[in-house]
Amino acid sequence: MEQLPIWNAVGIEPPLDITTNGWQPGMKPSAQHMNWLFNRAYKALQELQLNTILKEQKGAANGVATLDALKKIPLAQFPKITSNEITDKTVTNLKLADDIKVGSLANLTTTQKANVVAAINEILSGLTSHTGNTGVHINSTERTRWNGAQLTKLTQDAGHAKGLPSSKDANDITEPGFYLTSTDALNVPATLGTLMHIERNSGFAIQIHWATADGKMNTRYKNNSTWSAWAPYETAASVDSKIDAVKNAAQMKKITLDSGGVTINNQSTTTNLLDLIVSRGIGAHTFYSINGGPGNPPGATSVRGIAHMTNTNNGWVIAVDYLNNWFVNFIDAGNWRGWKRLGEDSLAQMFKLTQDNGRLKTTTVTDLNNLIESGFYYCGSGVIDNKPMSSIGTMIVMQYGSSTTMQLFISMGSVQRMFARYLNNGTWGSWWEYARSVDLENTNSKIGTINTTILDMQDHLGLLRPYEEGSVVTNYMITLLNGVTPYNDTLGRPVYRKTGKIVEIFGYVTGITAANTKIANIPVGFRPPMERYCAGITSTVNTARFARWKLMTNGDLIMENTNDGQFNVNSNTFWEFHFIYSVEEVAFG
Repeated sequence: MEQLPIWNAVGIEPPLDITTNGWQPGMKPSAQHMNWLFNRAYKALQELQLNTILKEQKGAANGVATLDALKKIPLAQFPKITSNEITDKTVTNLKLADDIKVGSLANLTTTQKANVVAAINEILSGLTSHTGNTGVHINSTERTRWNGAQLTKLTQDAGHAKGLPSSKDANDITEPGFYLTSTDALNVPATLGTLMHIERNSGFAIQIHWATADGKMNTRYKNNSTWSAWAPYETAASVDSKIDAVKNAAQMKKITLDSGGVTINNQSTTTNLLDLIVSRGIGAHTFYSINGGPGNPPGATSVRGIAHMTNTNNGWVIAVDYLNNWFVNFIDAGNWRGWKRLGEDSLAQMFKLTQDNGRLKTTTVTDLNNLIESGFYYCGSGVIDNKPMSSIGTMIVMQYGSSTTMQLFISMGSVQRMFARYLNNGTWGSWWEYARSVDLENTNSKIGTINTTILDMQDHLGLLRPYEEGSVVTNYMITLLNGVTPYNDTLGRPVYRKTGKIVEIFGYVTGITAANTKIANIPVGFRPPMERYCAGITSTVNTARFARWKLMTNGDLIMENTNDGQFNVNSNTFWEFHFIYSVEEVAFG
């Protein structure tokens, strides 16, 4: 017997396509594949040597029995039994012809131990019964199906999914099948779920994962032993929800044909374009109208555009001709307003007077003398030179030329006031204030009071005779109340005096902060027999402002109010009052 070529290196089995199609020209077999081939050849030869008999052993003593043409052992190969071993046609001890003992009848499992023929027949009967039992044997069809069956288990024997490798890492799966992923699973898109692993070889595979929570499916692949990222697949429910979201957010009414063409295509020189737009009803429409079509913009050639009917009688339309002229039209209560051409300087305001949203611009200048660009501005409460008053307001600037500008300021306080001034030949004029209707009403009332006082004095001129030259008059200082103080000595401290029956009260004060402020009480002997009123001016620069004063019969001297409701505008504000009256009540008749 030849010596075996021993080859113990196991190697790696080549892929299926190699074992099926063989090595192709130009391929270089790897060492591991060649180790596998030589190892398998060695193992096959070893199996043959261990299990094969030599032909010299066939039918020889201590050899093996052979079968004849009928697949039976020839009688010549049966052991010879000597006559002294046979008693009463029974076999007591079976021996070979060369007197070698082969066994004891006591160890024979047949029930026919006393009769060799009966024992053999019993064995044959059992063998026939066994070979005919189809429950423990398969036929050729079943053997073919068995040999072609899946030998690798894709699930557990009960059909349940298999568990992940001990590492709990989906990257470490090497056997195709279905796996259960749990909360400790690694490299899976969702911890709880089912994973299917499909493998071509150790370097190429696909995994599909279904999440238990929502049924979402993810896939990934392994190429040259490197796994890709998981790629999600939409479920039917998520696809439907996204489609519904698109439908809900989409413009469902078409403004063009499916091909992209216009919905109104006027190819007729007798059909009115505007009538076609109205007939389409509510919604947005795109259109084309042939050159010369009725209802086209005047002077335009063929036009294309878009229209929107907000209801059956109202809407708008924009049209563009091939010369890039733009036109607009509007239908109001069923009546078209007429086409207007856009883009001409004479038809549009080319300079922005406000922000794009229509709101006031915010001025950043610190001196209103420098604000000469036309527009509508917001003036804050910060320090801005040459501002007519300190409160916030709106400034309207209209520039007539490089050296001529008008400014209009409107305050935004509780009392709205309006001022204006002009820049003429580069020089700003003074601010002057517009009178309100309420100011005029108060002025008329004050003028009426003054006129009455003058008439009273004219009618009783004789009472003024004590003021004739040579009269001696004593001035008494007025005691001021409620924080009011004399303005200064130059303009005159507040005093009262009497010459004969005529009393005169006058002076300049500051520190008044509210209406109906009592500033003094005139003593007895100087009080009027009836309430007296006068109007006094203020020191505010470039502003016609005055106050209404009242002197009561109990001697209280009160400032009732100002014409604009403001008091101490600044530290230089003063208020003047002047009363002249007789201490005797005079009857008019």
